[in-house]
Amino acid sequence: MAEAVLFSLATAILKSITFEIAKPGGSFASQKIQLLCGGAEGELKSLQDTVQTIQAVLLDAEKKQWHDNQVKLWLRRLKDVLYDVQDLFDDVATENLRRKVTSGNKMSKASVSFVAIVGKGGLGKTALARLVYNDGEVKEHFGLKMWVCVSDVFNVNVIIKEILKSAKDNCQEHDDEMKRLLQDLENKPIDQLPSLLHEILGRKKYLLVLDDLWNEDRHKWLKLGDWLEGGLQGSKILVTTRSHKVAKVTDAKSVIHVLNGLSEDKSWNLFRKMAFGDGVESSDPELEETGRDIVKKCAGVPLAIRTIGGLLYGKNKDEWLRYKVRELPEIPEIDEVDDGIMQVLKFSYDRLPSCLKHCFAYCSLFPKDYSTRKI
Repeated sequence: MAEAVLFSLATAILKSITFEIAKPGGSFASQKIQLLCGGAEGELKSLQDTVQTIQAVLLDAEKKQWHDNQVKLWLRRLKDVLYDVQDLFDDVATENLRRKVTSGNKMSKASVSFVAIVGKGGLGKTALARLVYNDGEVKEHFGLKMWVCVSDVFNVNVIIKEILKSAKDNCQEHDDEMKRLLQDLENKPIDQLPSLLHEILGRKKYLLVLDDLWNEDRHKWLKLGDWLEGGLQGSKILVTTRSHKVAKVTDAKSVIHVLNGLSEDKSWNLFRKMAFGDGVESSDPELEETGRDIVKKCAGVPLAIRTIGGLLYGKNKDEWLRYKVRELPEIPEIDEVDDGIMQVLKFSYDRLPSCLKHCFAYCSLFPKDYSTRKI
């Protein structure tokens, strides 16, 4: 009876997905992206409800540990559909952010507008910003792209110099005038750099990424922000930060893109890949239960999941239990403390061999986001 219910529900789900995919007028992904960006969120919500149904079926089936080959085949098909649709949701979110970055400033008289990616540490704010920054359409949309890692020290002179360095590295080959203005940058007097920045930005519709911004002081921001207002209409500043207040300090009208943690199902899939190996599933229900309890500790933060999953790779059941019972409880829930991800990383660092700890200590001498050459 249970198998019949599962087959019936699975068939309905698969037919629903197949019907959506078969709709004319472009690919399934592009249609859903257009729906979202066009304001028809109801259509996407309906698809999300379908995915939640799939997840419920999978969870129920896996708990009952059915061994019928037909059931296994349906479960495999359901998982394949689920992964495809989850990938689609990720594509929609990325496309939505890309459109926020490339859209014009129709609602503002200012030539420069702001987009902020906000979320706790380890969620992938920088990775998402980099994905948008390197997008082909974004590259065509802006005449100049710049990327600066700001971090917790908000030194206006240093940031201006780093912006100019990035402009020099990314200016177009045929732009001889800009190259001339930016040559010998290291030897220019520091008091000349703000006006030079204003002149450079005034020539282009630009995209500036300020990664890992922490400053919550409006007066400090204005000392930098006033020099960034000279861009052509449609210029954008994309900020990544952990704080909504930081986003509002840069501009009260900032478009805020909140980055949330992974779902429980996605968290487990990532953990399983890191702890067991790609495409490998545990055949031990007790080990899986232990793993799922550990995943809850990570609060959907990908970096935490990858770190702890990697630590447990190749370990036996007793070692997993030791981590769960004795060691991991020392780390507070990531959602409960601001520096939760740092405590997870320290947990990983403390368990490195001594030789690797020396390597990490050496690397800490370099500034954040420092580029090194491979030897």
